Amino acid sequence: MRAVLLLSTLCAVATPLYAQREIPPVNVGVHLAANASDGTLTDFRFGAQVLFTVLGPIQMSSGFNKYAGKRDPSSGALSGWQGWLNIRVSPFGLGWYVGTGLTAIHESYRAIAVVGFPDSHAATEVSHVVLIGVDLPTGKLRPFLELQALDLGAQIHLMTGVNIRLL
Repeated sequence: MRAVLLLSTLCAVATPLYAQREIPPVNVGVHLAANASDGTLTDFRFGAQVLFTVLGPIQMSSGFNKYAGKRDPSSGALSGWQGWLNIRVSPFGLGWYVGTGLTAIHESYRAIAVVGFPDSHAATEVSHVVLIGVDLPTGKLRPFLELQALDLGAQIHLMTGVNIRLL
């Protein structure tokens, strides 16, 4: 009987406390990205991401984007995708953040039938990412701008978009 009384008391106290805990913020969004390695914006892609708070100012970000495609008479058509998983921290809650993570980029080229060009080529690379960005906490809509350096600056990517705070 004591065990039942103790269990029911614990449930009566613990349930409201558990229900009152704060749910970490979750954001989803859309973005436009480009490769800015040579000083011009190339290899445009569009996609979606999810961002959630792990603990305090520490956040996890994951996303996927698809190349918009391009045609170049000398090199053919490009298609592909990029996926990533990053961890970032927003010191002092001022809207800017820094982070690191991994990205996988798959590119596929279909060359125009020219002597010396292969018909097609596909490759997937996994790279280390260091990033810095700023997001504007303007209520539920949060526009952002992010700069990513892949493999210590071998490639520079620029991403802009908007996140929507769900929770």
